[in-house]
Amino acid sequence: MADPSVQATEASEHALSSHQEQSIERFEQERFRYKVLAEVFQLVLEQARQQESPLAVVQCRAKAVSSFAGKVVRRRQSVARPLEEFTDLAGGRLIAPTKLEVAALCHLIEKWFAVDRKNSQDVGERLKVREFDYQSIHYIVSVSQPTIDALRDAQDLSGLEEAVDKCRASEAFDEVLDQAQSNDLLDQVRAITDGLRGEIQIRTVLQHAWADVSHDRVYKAKIEVPVIWRRRVARMAAMLEVVDEQFDSMVHELDVYLTNYDVYLEQSRLESELKTAELVFAHETNAQNKLHTALTLAKLARAAGRWDILIENIQPLIDRYDAGETRELRAELGHARCRRHQMWTQHDPDDNRLGKASLESVTAPPPGETPQNLVKDEVRARALVWLAQAHEADGDSSQVHRDDIVALYQKAHHCHPENPYHLAAYVEHRLQRDGDFEFVEPLRAQFVSAIEACRQHSSVRVEIPESHFAVARFQLLLRQYHQCLSSYARAVSMCDNARRIEEEYKSVHAIWQNVKKEPSLLWVQRLLLLAALAKYRATVPRLTRRAEQAERDAKQLKDAATKRGGKTDQRTETIRARHEADAKRYHEESKYCQQRADELVAMFIEELRPNLLPTKDWPITIVAGGADVLDQPEHAREKDHFAGVLDTAFASYNGYILSGGTSAGVPGMIGKVTQDRNTADETGAAPNEPTDTHPVISIGYLPQTMPKANDGRPPAKPDKRYTLMYQTADADEFTPLEPLQNWIDLLASGVDPIEVRVLGINGGPIATFEYELALALGATVGLVATSGRAVLDLLADSDFNWAGSLLALPDDEMTVRCFVMRPADAALSGDALDEAAQAAHENYLAERGGRRYADLNDAPWDELRDDLKDSNRQQIGYSSEILKAAGYSVVSLKKARDEQRVTDLESTPEDRERLALMAEMEHGRWNVERLRAGWRWAEQKDVENKLNPCIVPFKDLPDHIAKYDYDAVKKWPAIFEKAGLAIVRDFEVDA
Repeated sequence: MADPSVQATEASEHALSSHQEQSIERFEQERFRYKVLAEVFQLVLEQARQQESPLAVVQCRAKAVSSFAGKVVRRRQSVARPLEEFTDLAGGRLIAPTKLEVAALCHLIEKWFAVDRKNSQDVGERLKVREFDYQSIHYIVSVSQPTIDALRDAQDLSGLEEAVDKCRASEAFDEVLDQAQSNDLLDQVRAITDGLRGEIQIRTVLQHAWADVSHDRVYKAKIEVPVIWRRRVARMAAMLEVVDEQFDSMVHELDVYLTNYDVYLEQSRLESELKTAELVFAHETNAQNKLHTALTLAKLARAAGRWDILIENIQPLIDRYDAGETRELRAELGHARCRRHQMWTQHDPDDNRLGKASLESVTAPPPGETPQNLVKDEVRARALVWLAQAHEADGDSSQVHRDDIVALYQKAHHCHPENPYHLAAYVEHRLQRDGDFEFVEPLRAQFVSAIEACRQHSSVRVEIPESHFAVARFQLLLRQYHQCLSSYARAVSMCDNARRIEEEYKSVHAIWQNVKKEPSLLWVQRLLLLAALAKYRATVPRLTRRAEQAERDAKQLKDAATKRGGKTDQRTETIRARHEADAKRYHEESKYCQQRADELVAMFIEELRPNLLPTKDWPITIVAGGADVLDQPEHAREKDHFAGVLDTAFASYNGYILSGGTSAGVPGMIGKVTQDRNTADETGAAPNEPTDTHPVISIGYLPQTMPKANDGRPPAKPDKRYTLMYQTADADEFTPLEPLQNWIDLLASGVDPIEVRVLGINGGPIATFEYELALALGATVGLVATSGRAVLDLLADSDFNWAGSLLALPDDEMTVRCFVMRPADAALSGDALDEAAQAAHENYLAERGGRRYADLNDAPWDELRDDLKDSNRQQIGYSSEILKAAGYSVVSLKKARDEQRVTDLESTPEDRERLALMAEMEHGRWNVERLRAGWRWAEQKDVENKLNPCIVPFKDLPDHIAKYDYDAVKKWPAIFEKAGLAIVRDFEVDA
């Protein structure tokens, strides 16, 4: 039997004080007030979710009376006044996917509620260094005026009305309701919740899983959980913390990717996305969604340079919404106004003034910030950079002005130190101002880290081309000149904005002028000048086409209105006016680009003194690759093989070949090609353009002074077999100046880089740059895939594989031959080519048995897609070159004598012998056509991803695949006959 004294003691320990008991009764009576507070939490947190974390989960409730009573009993020894001391009688919870979103949600909670800082806490901060446990952010809050203001924006207050109605039904609340300022619902809510506190928890999904499962089961368990399980739980907590951080990192990178997706969209796709964003924005009615769609529209408009669209749509929002909600939009608007002022087509001082004011409103320091302790803020950092750029554009060269600009860039770097582009801008402008490298040396480690960050961006195609521009600048500062050239080549190959390239040139030029005139900086300057000229020229026809399309669109709308008697709605008229404005703008921009291109050419001629070539329509091929390395004895067989490849490749080539100019390696092979193809001129004068006796004009580029012997190898010697030889000034060794000079000569002569082929075999650092430079300027580069060294490195480079102009050529003579040939070299062209191509397609359809539209190739000629028509033209056009190489000609059917005509390419032993050569050449043509269309070699065929195992030398084809090439050649007599042409034997005439 239990001791009565013990029972009395236990009863007293579990007894509640009268005040505690009254608290339970009072809570039961007043719980309706806490239900109103919980409903307030629900509405406000839902708005926060929509604004900052659409995938977050909102949970709100008022504590049940039984739960309150149980908590009073458990805490009876330590809590005397439960209603005043318990802070979770109304609770809200936000569960967000990532910690970044948690941070954004916290900002809104602190903005919309009165926060009890003393009792609120970030639970994770109380953990010791080696502890891993429950983490969450707990706010103790009460309703304030911002809370009521936020409720006014809520779309559905029915739940809140119901909670208030239940309060009205209780006489106990008459006195409370009497304190309301009016009968307005929100005034009554303010009165009901006055003096109440509640708890809002914000955590990530993983933190919630931990709290819901491990924490509640283990640390709130009524039994003592064994240590082994506690340790296991701690390990899981550590893993969850790591995963949370990885989620954050990945989401941040994805956000950068998504918000910068515009930078790698094709222009037509960008314009389409911009129109869609405009439409979505115009029809969005939800207040918060309106701001999100506005930001998307602003970023797309910025990427497209459509400052008018950005300003027209964003300015009304700035006037309508709270400044805190439109902060990022104000930065975009300010930048847009300043950029519109800077455009060459219009200058508006008001735009510049208003733009700067808008940016300054975003860059203003927050309360409590000191110059030594700038608050991290990505949006502010971006606005600081844009403000600095606006001041630069003003053209004030005073020292005070330059100091202000440097200070803005420095602040931007401190506000967002993880951003490598802000660091690059700050260092660049400080260098220009101070004129020395002294402050750069301590920053070398930061430069290395920044380069890695930029490369991570470029690997996922964000911040392009700026990531490559920034890497190049850091490498320039680190004096890594060859790497710097490579990065600039990548940058300009992905940049269609010639003005951006000119800006980079001016920056480098300023450093070269103000800091240290190192010769290597000349390489960079000339690369950027060449790229700017090439991009300006390429932009002119593109802008002209856009202007013509805009004019057609405007005319179409005008004609439609005319048919309706001139009647049109306001929206249609607005669209027509925009098309007309676009057409005018495109024409003006095209005119500006042509003017800048002409000015750059004039500068080239005056300052760089190029060797102008009368190229006309002659083919131009640059041949680059290994020199002294291929001359080593161990590479003798390799050298002989590639010499044979080049002999075959240029066997019928008429045009220019530019190369290294020495007698070593690949340049020496071009000397031999020149000697073999050309006939000696009795006058001894070398022509400067191809002739019947000199079909190949080879041009060598050498330094002014040939380098001496190195590492026991014989000194390089000029190859006297070259037709022309040009020297680069002030150089006593081979440098990037030689390939730069040959492109200066070509562009100054009016050559379009698209028409230039670059053939690469092996090579070292200078050949690598030669390949990269050609890709950057827009030429097509074919590298013999198995030739090693620089070729292998570049083919493995994802940046230039993405460029779309790099072809991995099989080590096959006929493939290389087709690559260097041009359509102009072929005997068949014009209407005759078109008729023969159509006949070839009709022959294909007949073989298909009349099946139509089984795939795109099955359409009749008139309905066939243009690129597929071109494929037929390429095949037939090159067939005349193949026939010519095999000893045949293509003539008019009416002029061919019956005894000359070839109707069967297997009719004689001589024909059959030549058929193998023609099948091999046809396969080489097919290889090049596939490669130019974006196909690559792979072991298994994959049509969707453009992979094919047949892109190999002809000798490596299985017999059943090679048969396709034989069969294609055999059909030529019949195809040509349908086009009114005949194949005749030239070799019989020669005999």
